[in-house]
Amino acid sequence: MDESILETIKKLLGANNVTEFDEDIRIFINGALNTLTQNGVGPATGFRITEEDESWDKFIPQDHPELYELCKEYVYLRTKLLFDPGSMSSYAMKAIQDQLTEDLWRIREQVDPADIFEVNKGE
Repeated sequence: MDESILETIKKLLGANNVTEFDEDIRIFINGALNTLTQNGVGPATGFRITEEDESWDKFIPQDHPELYELCKEYVYLRTKLLFDPGSMSSYAMKAIQDQLTEDLWRIREQVDPADIFEVNKGE
C-alpha cells in the first residue's frame, strides 16, 4: 500500500509523532489537493483526505511518475507555508512561494489538456 498522504506531510513537517495538529494539517492538505484538482490532476470528482490512511495513489496513480513526486512536493510546500509561517524568515517564505509557482506551472505543463479527463479520473 502506498504511503498515507497525511503521514507523508506530517513527516516532512517534522510532526510525525504528534496528533494534536492533524486537523489543521488536513485542512491545508485538502486545500492543496483542491488546487491540483482544479489544474487537471486527481479524481474528476475531487479528492480530500478525511482519515489517516488515504494514500497518494488514490489521488494520483504512480504510473504518472512525472506528476506523482511533483504533486507531493506541491502539497508539502503549500502545507508548510500555511501551517507555521511564523517560524520562517521572509526570505524562506518567498523561496517557498516561488517554488510553489514553479511547481504549479510544471504540473500544468505535464497535464496534456487532451488527457485531463483520464488523469482526473485517477486511472
